[in-house]
Amino acid sequence: MAPSEAKATRPRFTDAVAPADVRAHLEHFYGEAHTSAILDALSEPPTLTTLRVNTLATSRDALLAELNVLLHESATAQAGAGPFVAEPHPVLHDAVTIAVSGPHAVEELAHKALIDIGCAEAVLRGADIFAPGVVAMSSGVEVGDAVSVFAQQFGSQLTKGVKLKPGLLRASGARHVGNGVAVLARDAIFGNARVGRGLAVRMGARVFASPPLHDVLADRMFLQNLPSMVAAHALMPILAGTRVLDMCAAPGGKTTHVAALQPAASVLALDRSARRLALVDELAAKLGAANVSTRCMSAGDGPAVLGRGSFERILLDPPCSALGLRPRLSWNVELDELLRNAKLQRRLVRAAYDLLADGGSLVYSTCTINPGENEEIVAYALRECPGLELVRPAVVLGAPGIAGAGLSDEQRALVQRFDPSTETGRASIGFFVAKFVKRTLDGAVSAGVASEPVGAV
Repeated sequence: MAPSEAKATRPRFTDAVAPADVRAHLEHFYGEAHTSAILDALSEPPTLTTLRVNTLATSRDALLAELNVLLHESATAQAGAGPFVAEPHPVLHDAVTIAVSGPHAVEELAHKALIDIGCAEAVLRGADIFAPGVVAMSSGVEVGDAVSVFAQQFGSQLTKGVKLKPGLLRASGARHVGNGVAVLARDAIFGNARVGRGLAVRMGARVFASPPLHDVLADRMFLQNLPSMVAAHALMPILAGTRVLDMCAAPGGKTTHVAALQPAASVLALDRSARRLALVDELAAKLGAANVSTRCMSAGDGPAVLGRGSFERILLDPPCSALGLRPRLSWNVELDELLRNAKLQRRLVRAAYDLLADGGSLVYSTCTINPGENEEIVAYALRECPGLELVRPAVVLGAPGIAGAGLSDEQRALVQRFDPSTETGRASIGFFVAKFVKRTLDGAVSAGVASEPVGAV
């Protein structure tokens, strides 16, 4: 089959990967049609790959020049996509974007490889394939052979190491995500000569064309979703000497961003997992964020351990259902988990309120599209935390919150919802951002809390 005749693969959700009770919960807020549109959008990658410039190490102009040289030098044909070009974001001074194209028609080849769902989601964002992610492969695949790569379907019964025979993948419901070249032979992945790790397939033509950027200029840029950058910018302005707390910091993307936005601030990062907190330390060292310190503890214990009113700026990105991450080819989540998340989020919001100094600001964010973890948590905070008020941040790239989830029209206009099914959300993951200030007893706000003009971003 010629590439031009191949059928474009467009990964989509099915009832098997969108649990009925979770879907019903979302339909309560969105309705059936809007829920379907969101699920469909979530099965594809965002239309932009976004990178944060590490302004502690370089300027955006310098990074763009260096990155575009690398993109040009490493350009390979990806299903008819042209060379990738990094461009400055029109609003965020420290953001760079690269357009993602697709879905493209990709020819199905004789040799095939099956990869697990997590690996497939990474491939759809531009990653190559490493040995642990390979589930099965055609017999006789050697180094240098061209292979078609398929994503394992949720609930697939195909076992690790099975030899793929003609028709087996289609019968299992596997999705074609692109083609590549084997860097490891089948025997090196599954056979007697098994190595078990390392690059297994270098991708070429992809259903969604996106550049592989793993470890590229790693000390000067950081792969980060656009709304995550918006959350950090929402804390601004931050004055020199300001005490900033990131309550659920790992793996450290937002922590190091805040540190770079104001290098003279003191940024404390918390996480209850020592293993995950080590990732924050590692990233801060790599990016040169010397004003970051870490502490292993539960954020909910913060007021008792760290003291009430100890911080002028707080970022709370709590554990959530992550139903906004893209691409998602399956959801391993139950309705009870969504409800447990909301209970924890309410506890952490209350802790954040107690930790926040009078006149300080709090940013709440999640990477979920579940209003029960977004607008309803904001409504809880406004109801239960005296003096806490929503404010409009300087950077507004998302849409207003949805109706019917506890917020007034005026309040909905002050929060930001990134909905992948809409024009404002197509370029990003599903996300939510809200900014609060804590008024003093006389209703005043301390210096530096008011939103800065967009031009200062």
